[in-house]
Amino acid sequence: MNADQLKKLVGPADELQAEVRSGTAKMRPESEQAARDLGKEWATSAALSQITAAWDTQLNKVAGQIGEIGPKLLATANNHLLAETVARRAVQATRRAAEVLGG
Repeated sequence: MNADQLKKLVGPADELQAEVRSGTAKMRPESEQAARDLGKEWATSAALSQITAAWDTQLNKVAGQIGEIGPKLLATANNHLLAETVARRAVQATRRAAEVLGG
């Protein structure tokens, strides 16, 4: 992948993180309401609350990991551009040196 392609992926990564966080935020109240509707006397109610909390925790971790992708892609793209610049300058310097030396 070239640097421009990497930079184009930053936006979708940020959007995906927002979607995961939004979906997680919407899931929790609905799930908690379903647990309340079952009533405390039902073991399913407590299990649903526990599962909801676990999903919430894990999905927020995933969203955080996705959130790290965008900056890493941007840094990789910038490093790629820097490496290309350094290599181009080295080739140019080598050519100039060869010309000076009569090559």
